[in-house]
Amino acid sequence: MKRHPHETRSECIIRHVRVFLRGSAMSEQSYAADVVEVYHARTPAGRRCMKFHEGGDPYRDMRANGQIIGRILNGDVKMPVDLEESLILALPEEDARLCWVDLAERVGRLSVAHPQDGIEGMTADLGRLASDFGQFFESAGPLLHDLSIDARDDRAQLMQARDRARQLVAQASGFVHEISEALREQDHARTHLREVG
Repeated sequence: MKRHPHETRSECIIRHVRVFLRGSAMSEQSYAADVVEVYHARTPAGRRCMKFHEGGDPYRDMRANGQIIGRILNGDVKMPVDLEESLILALPEEDARLCWVDLAERVGRLSVAHPQDGIEGMTADLGRLASDFGQFFESAGPLLHDLSIDARDDRAQLMQARDRARQLVAQASGFVHEISEALREQDHARTHLREVG
C-alpha cells in the first residue's frame, strides 16, 4: 500500500472512496445513497450538520444527494467531520479497513478492530487471525531467501510483508485487549471476595 504522508485527513478518505469507486461497478450516486443511509442511522436528526434530500421522489433525492457527496469528493466543498465515519462505513469492509489503517497511521497509531461478540464472531475472528498469519508468512517467505530482510529485497514485496504484518498485529491486538479485560475482571472479583470474606 502506497503511503501519502502529506495528504489531509479528508484527502485520505476521498482517496480511498475514489479507489473503491474506480474498482467497482457502483456509481457515485449509489454510494452517496449508502452514505446518507449510514449517516442518518448513526447521527440523531437534531444533531446533523449535513442536510440531505429525503422524502420526495427517491430518484431525485438520490441524484441531489449524489451531487452533494460529489462536491465533497471533488474538493469543491469541505468535508464535514460529522460525515467522515459515514463515508468510510459506506465502503465495503476491506476498503473501510484500509482507510482506517491509513487514518490511524497518520497519527502514529495502530487501527485495531474490536473482536466480535458471540461464539460465531469470535470463531470468525480467530479464523481471520489464522488467515492473516498465513498471509504474512506467504509474503515474508520470499524476503527470507537469503536469510535476511534488507534493502536489497524487492520494494513491493517489502511493502506487502509490512502491510500484512501490521494487519496480523492489529488482529492479535484485539485479542490481547479482550484477554487483558478478562484478567482485570478476575482480579477485581478476587479483590472483592477477599474484602467480603
